Amino acid sequence: MADIAALAELERASFAGDRISRQSWRRLVRPGSHDVLITAGPAGDIAGCAVILFRKGSRTARLYSLAVGDKERGTGLGGMLLAAAEDLARRRGSNRMVLEVRVDAGRLVAWYAGRGYGSAGTRTGYYEDGGDALRMTKSMTSKAVPEGAPTQ
Repeated sequence: MADIAALAELERASFAGDRISRQSWRRLVRPGSHDVLITAGPAGDIAGCAVILFRKGSRTARLYSLAVGDKERGTGLGGMLLAAAEDLARRRGSNRMVLEVRVDAGRLVAWYAGRGYGSAGTRTGYYEDGGDALRMTKSMTSKAVPEGAPTQ
């Protein structure tokens, strides 16, 4: 709970809109939540985070948010967070990860594609500003974890 302000600030700095609210952060970090938050950086100075949502009875995990601070962009932290999220989802029994990304975020779409995510359709008007989202998905039936990826 002590990191909610830092998490909210990371979201604010990372995204122009559609940010996770403080109320939602409280739900995500509460003890007993089935959702998972992976953070990187020292306590109180969160350099990046990945939020993975799990639905009871489903083998599909959803990457709800992946944010990396300005200072850490280009360092590989985003890839490490994504690999950790995928590894955790596999260990929790998920066989697929899904996510949404703005269709007009070409570099980000290519970044996810380079990590094995493929297009699974478009969601028209998905974002609060009316922007469309590309739904991307990745099969996670392989147990292989990329070299150097964190496993916890």
